[in-house]
Amino acid sequence: MSGIYQTIENPNLVFPVWSNNLEHEPVKPSEVKKTVEKIEFKGRQKIKKVIEVRSFVIKRRVTKDFLER
Repeated sequence: MSGIYQTIENPNLVFPVWSNNLEHEPVKPSEVKKTVEKIEFKGRQKIKKVIEVRSFVIKRRVTKDFLER
């Protein structure tokens, strides 16, 4: 059965119902703060460097196959 006949019999089968995503509430990113420690050697001296890192995370629903990739 071709795609044209599927749309005539059941229009939601091939093309999903369109919805305007601009009307929904925007997704707000959450801020994650971490501290990274790094040890470097200069000659015989040991130097410890500490860096504070911030990243913004947006959680979205994805499929199981997407996570396995």
